[in-house]
Amino acid sequence: MAKRFSDSEKWNDVWFTELNNDQKIIWIYLLDHCDNAGIFKLNMKLINFNCSTNISVEEFISIFKERITQINKESWIINKFCYFQYGPDFLTKTTNKAVISAIKKLEEVKLVRKFNNNYLLCIPDTSSINIPKDKDKE
Repeated sequence: MAKRFSDSEKWNDVWFTELNNDQKIIWIYLLDHCDNAGIFKLNMKLINFNCSTNISVEEFISIFKERITQINKESWIINKFCYFQYGPDFLTKTTNKAVISAIKKLEEVKLVRKFNNNYLLCIPDTSSINIPKDKDKE
């Protein structure tokens, strides 16, 4: 079982305090169930079952779009996960086994690239996520 740092200041974060209880439990679930690079496969049925919630994929994306990024059809990443878990200089800590493992996972999904013997993080801009409204779906 993975051990994670938890930010006790989240309870004072304006974004977090504006979430309802279902949304808070889903956020905490994501932080606990992603891999060591912050990557998770979006499975709303499993999330709703484990969190005793009932939200749709559209609601999920709308709520968390500023904190997560879609990597491919099924995988997502928590944007600041590695930064928080390993520190702001985590890409330079290439002797730490946990960091090396996370970097390998980020390389596999093409979110980290090696350039001039340094790693570069390449998480896409999330501001362009456009959630269709019910009218737009028709």
